[in-house]
This record gives sequence, structure tokens and C-alpha cells, in this order.
Amino acid sequence: MAPHVAVIGAGIIGLSTAVLAQEKIPGLQVTIISEHFSPHTTGDGSAGLWMPYCLKDTPQNKILRWSSKTYDHILKLWKSNEAGDVGISLIPVYKLTEKSGGEDMEQPEWTKVPLAHHIINSHQAQKLASLSDSKFTGGTHCISFTLEPTYFLPYLMQKFKVNGGKVLHQKVESLQQFCGQNYDVVINCTGVQAHNLVGDKSVQPVRGQVLRVNAPWVFHAALEGNEGNYIIPNKDNVILGGTQQEGNWNTKPDPADSMSIHNGCCKLMPGLKVRTS
Repeated sequence: MAPHVAVIGAGIIGLSTAVLAQEKIPGLQVTIISEHFSPHTTGDGSAGLWMPYCLKDTPQNKILRWSSKTYDHILKLWKSNEAGDVGISLIPVYKLTEKSGGEDMEQPEWTKVPLAHHIINSHQAQKLASLSDSKFTGGTHCISFTLEPTYFLPYLMQKFKVNGGKVLHQKVESLQQFCGQNYDVVINCTGVQAHNLVGDKSVQPVRGQVLRVNAPWVFHAALEGNEGNYIIPNKDNVILGGTQQEGNWNTKPDPADSMSIHNGCCKLMPGLKVRTS
């Protein structure tokens, strides 16, 4: 009898893990168990831009390995005839800063991964600043992808079911409930909810809030430094962000955050004012 695997969580990590397990071990029985499914996951709210972000003290070798494998996987999908269904777009990304010495921004190891990555010098930054209400001193430009979860998650779920996967819609209160059940392996893909599920208080949320606007003339992503505002085009709308609020469990939109995001993104791209007012 084939081994039986339970995957807890149906977000981007849970679904990816479940599908990969099916592909790596033919005949494997896989069941996804989750309280929330797309379009009600954390991933559904994100723009899906490939770019290492909120890294803190993550070791550089891990960042390079993870980001490289992810980029290669997305590139493979982009070359396939499924790119449209999966929600992949290849886009230019400008990451700019107003800090002094911006031209000398440190370039981490992962910048070797994209198809192209270039330094924006002070002269070029000043030209780009003329398109906004900012005073950029430098930055970078790279070729990246958006892999939109609102398309990718349903794609993965369909693939999972076609491969014989099963789904249980229920909340997992404790790993103890799997004792005595017919599972050989249980994989925890609950993300931040591991805080409660396994009592790991070191797992804390970093709350991100975004706005979605209609701006079909935006075809490039613009990011303000490492932790500032950002503008990322998707297929059906444009994502404006964002926040990085550590320890904040609130999942409801905050009007003050919305206003801050709106003002910051309009500074980056003044033409958005008429689109969000």
C-alpha cells in the first residue's frame, strides 16, 4: 500500500509541497487539510513579485539557494504554454532610494540570480526622480517575475486533484489529532499559525496591507528602498503597498495604513492620484 501523507495548510507553501510530493513519489497518497483555501489565504492578497524581502538575519546561503530555485522554477513555467493560466508576467523592477550614497547600495548575493540586474547611478536616478515627487540618489534595476497567487493557487489545486489528491476542509487544533490516523507523514505548512498549532511563540506575524487599483498603464514595478512603499502591476490591477508591522495579528484593513500607502505610492508615481481618489 502506498504511503499516505497529510499536508496541513493550503496556502502557497502547502499546495506547492503537496504537488511536489506527488511528482517526486508516484502513487503517493496526499491529503491537504486546512481551514482556509484560496481566495482566503495570505498569499491571495500579495502581488507575487519575485524578490527576496523582509530577510532580517536569514543566512545569505539560504537566501541564494531558495531564491535561485524559485526563480528557475518560475522561468520554466513562463516558458511553458501554461504561463497565462498560472498568472506569470516578466516585468522590469526599479528599486530606488533617497538615502545618501544610494549609488553605492550594497548588492547581496541573490542579485546574481535574475536574467539581468544593474546598478542605477546617481545621474540615472536623478532622471527617474523627475518622473516622481522623490529625490532619488541611486538604486537598482532588474528583470523579475510576478507569479500571482490568485491564479497560481487554483492552478496548483487543480493539478493536485488531477494527480489524485484529496482535500479536507477543517481546522487543525493540534497535531495530536493525527495520532492513530492513517497517515505515515504529517507536514506542517501552517505558516504563522504554527504560533498556536505547535506553541512556537517565536513565530510572529509581519502584517502587510496593500491596495488594489485600476491603473492599466503601469507595466513596471517600483520599490522605495528595502522597507518603503511599492507599486507592482498584476494582470487585472496594480498592487500598492505596503506595511511591515511585526507582531500585529490584525487581518482587517486599517484606514490609516491605507492613507499612508496611498500617499507614499503617489509620491513614487504621481499619476496614481487620479486612480485612487
